[in-house]
Amino acid sequence: MRLLALTCGWLTGDAGLFAAGATGRLRVPVPCFLIEHPQGLVLFDSGLHAEAATAPEARLGSAASLFAVELAPHEDVGARLAALGVSPGAVRFLVTSHLHFDHTGGHATIPNAALVVQRAEWTAARDPELARGLLYDPANYDLGHEVRCVDGEHDLFGDGRVVCVAAARAARRRRAHRPGPRPRGMGNRAAGAQRPGLMGNTVAGCGGPRRSFGSLPPRPADAALRAQGRTEAG
Repeated sequence: MRLLALTCGWLTGDAGLFAAGATGRLRVPVPCFLIEHPQGLVLFDSGLHAEAATAPEARLGSAASLFAVELAPHEDVGARLAALGVSPGAVRFLVTSHLHFDHTGGHATIPNAALVVQRAEWTAARDPELARGLLYDPANYDLGHEVRCVDGEHDLFGDGRVVCVAAARAARRRRAHRPGPRPRGMGNRAAGAQRPGLMGNTVAGCGGPRRSFGSLPPRPADAALRAQGRTEAG
């Protein structure tokens, strides 16, 4: 099983938008992750919409005033997958950490996948008032995919190799597994093998949630993913 890290554009904004108390400007990559499992392909988040750089007001909404977007024609998730010889239509599961524009912008290019999301997150995103307050745009994520709402931990293939967890739980696990660094906030399997962990909007070294877009209310339920396998940059 392989885990491939894909950079799908960059965002630049006030550092305080990414981590509470930070100052200055911060340029961050927009990552997506492709997991090649024997039973199918998994994509963790889908990054920015292909038009995010050329039409930011349409694709970012009110967040367009907060961020400068860099997205070359070959950097959207569809192009990244094509460069790897992967058809976007072949992705089986589209695991979504949460529903901001930089995590769901490419969902439309992954037409056949089942969307896997924490139930509380999906419920909030379907409420128009809550969605507006969280800067969520249903045009990015409410596209007719089969939606699989999960509550906390969920084993995608039933073999323990790709497991969705609620991000708050992932953060607790990270703090519990000191001393020594753990990849992206996750600990070890019971058998002792390291598992890379994927989390949306994680600031290295932070023990708790980071600030999201200034004074927005907390998101209902971020998701994280842990996967056993070797990691490559794509």
